[in-house]
Amino acid sequence: MFKNNAFTLDRMNILMERMNQLSNGLDKYGTELAYTPEEIDEIKSICDSLHDYANDQNKEDADVAGLYAGLHDEEGKMLKALYDCRKFVRGEVDFGDETTGKYLEERFRLDEMVPKRRVERVKMAEDIIEAFDNLPAELPGLVFADVPFERLRAKLAATNGYWDQVQKERAELKAATASLRRKRTECVKTLRRVYLRATSFWGINDFRLLELGMVHKSGIWTYKKKPENSD
Repeated sequence: MFKNNAFTLDRMNILMERMNQLSNGLDKYGTELAYTPEEIDEIKSICDSLHDYANDQNKEDADVAGLYAGLHDEEGKMLKALYDCRKFVRGEVDFGDETTGKYLEERFRLDEMVPKRRVERVKMAEDIIEAFDNLPAELPGLVFADVPFERLRAKLAATNGYWDQVQKERAELKAATASLRRKRTECVKTLRRVYLRATSFWGINDFRLLELGMVHKSGIWTYKKKPENSD
């Protein structure tokens, strides 16, 4: 499975398999390599914990992806509700007098295109709801049905709620990724440490290295040659 001892270049699945091999191999060769029982337990703990760190990072990554999917869905619903409000107001503009129509166009931002960026769309939705809430004070006597605007208010709240969750999960993902990166570095150092000790005891071409998640010299793959024991 392993083609070389370039531990720092391993993909995560390869590194995890190396650490699994190393943990098992130390049960067989740890004492022979002059590690104390305490040292063997420490190294095995490092080996075994990589899987947990990787699982934590994968879970956080999946959580973020799931929330982004939910956010995208809610943004679509909010956008539809925003357009519904604009259609409603346009109907009132066409029906009212010129002064009222001009006020409504400006206050509800009908003279603008709906933005493409999420932040700007949210701001437009907030402005529309604010205009609706202030309508009785700013234009007494003009009453709007509240159905489309309350729908927009609800969809905006749902969108913002998802966005808050995304931000929280992104922070947790960042922390999990940083922890996994530190654990990866610790694992690479551990492999290097055991490799140097094992080769100082056995030499660089001993097949027992395979049982420690490493490769003996004649088994190393390169672009120009296959290992001597491969067909």
